[in-house]
Amino acid sequence: MTLSLAACGSSPQPGSDSSNPSGGGASGSGGETVKLVFATGSSPLQTSTAAVLRMADTLAELSGGTMELECHTDGALGEEDALVDACSMGTIDMIFCAAAALEGIIPQYQLIDLPFSFATKEEAFAFLDGDVGNYLFQLTEEKMGMHGLVYLENGLRCFSNNVRPITSPADMVGLKMRCMSSQVYIDMYSALGASATVIPYGELYTAMQQGVVDGQENPLGNIYSMRFYEVQKYITVDNHVYDPDILFINSQSFAKLTSQQQAWLEQAAAQALQESRDNLGCMTQQEYIDFFRENGCEVTELTPEQHQLFAEATKDVYKNFADSIGEEGINLYLKATGRA
Repeated sequence: MTLSLAACGSSPQPGSDSSNPSGGGASGSGGETVKLVFATGSSPLQTSTAAVLRMADTLAELSGGTMELECHTDGALGEEDALVDACSMGTIDMIFCAAAALEGIIPQYQLIDLPFSFATKEEAFAFLDGDVGNYLFQLTEEKMGMHGLVYLENGLRCFSNNVRPITSPADMVGLKMRCMSSQVYIDMYSALGASATVIPYGELYTAMQQGVVDGQENPLGNIYSMRFYEVQKYITVDNHVYDPDILFINSQSFAKLTSQQQAWLEQAAAQALQESRDNLGCMTQQEYIDFFRENGCEVTELTPEQHQLFAEATKDVYKNFADSIGEEGINLYLKATGRA
């Protein structure tokens, strides 16, 4: 069943399609309907998920109903790490994932997660749509057998916690913070004086509710769609990392498509990219902030001067990864961020 979504700015009521797919279904044979299976651990209310659900309709329209994108959300087919493996092996055709999910195999993806690299989303878009993004897609094709389509909007990541408002790096000292399984995030927390605990995304709500960790960091849309605001008192809009959801198709699934089908898929993905960046059907950052405040959270928006204090405290984190990323990747990063 193909899921569709009218909007993601309504009351958060996550849903999913939990039926099991038969595996990767791409076929380029003439006259046959081609079914591609997409899966994510994220909620339909998340910006990038909503964009892919609309992409299913776009693809059906472009292909005259001869291409179907079957979408499974909310971890119905597994969480992120398992889905990355499945897409790489071809048992699922399409996924999106965070850069952190790829860093164990392709350490160059650490470039995306280096903290406080961008002052605005527009700077991040240029970074991902340019030489760095193309370089990462090439590596993924070669090393994992996944063809990169687009870097979907997921948002700028922000801190939340239950101890105190965060307005400076000093406020981070001593906090127990959840993070993804990424050494970049662990080192960022260390630079800020906090301690990091790796907890799976699907277990995070309960971990915060039970006090296993004081807080976490995620884009505002994720804090909303996963209801983290229910178990967090303080939210700080610091925008420490721009976190795309990276849309992939298994390389063999892509190769089985005709050139016309590939073109339709790429066109639908490009439209999903633009819609995600335009927050089509979703709330704006200010609307998320207003919602959190109305639901009892204290939201702090850092001034440019406060933001710079965090940037200064973490400015050398990238040096910890120079060897694993390699000279080519570091040079691309420094050039793209104006630090060369």
